[in-house]
Amino acid sequence: MERDIQVRGTDRTITGENIMRCIRIRSVALAIPLGLLLSSCYATDQLSLRSSWDVPSAVAEVKTRETFRGNTRVDLRVQHLAKPEDVDPTATVYVVWVRPLNRGALPTNLGKLEVNRHSEGRLSAVTPLHDFEVLITPEPWKTVMVPTGKTILAGRFGADEDSGKLKPQ
Repeated sequence: MERDIQVRGTDRTITGENIMRCIRIRSVALAIPLGLLLSSCYATDQLSLRSSWDVPSAVAEVKTRETFRGNTRVDLRVQHLAKPEDVDPTATVYVVWVRPLNRGALPTNLGKLEVNRHSEGRLSAVTPLHDFEVLITPEPWKTVMVPTGKTILAGRFGADEDSGKLKPQ
């Protein structure tokens, strides 16, 4: 049952159908700019990391996007990665590092790369850096403060001079 609504102070009547049409139009009008805003804020950049001769079949992909608070979210996915002890006899884990691109900057431990029995690994983390290099090294433990193993996968992200957005370098 549809009800008509009398507009106070006038002789106009609004039908339920007109109200629903107005709500739909306003919803679409609001959704389009909101979608554009969110897609521009959370644009994702993607980079394939270079592998070393120690793990020639390893394939790594890094996706980055700016977070709501202005940090950078790093999502890393690796396939065909040998066990750390096969790459370095003293290693038990792989550690992911981010290093600022300024000369002489030290890398920061982003976390342990979890590798499953299918030789696949994933890591998601957040860094305040915007221009940085991603490094993966085999390490004796996950809490090391500086890389001790050789770099097996690496790649760079930096701000594009024109747009200011992260771009693979």
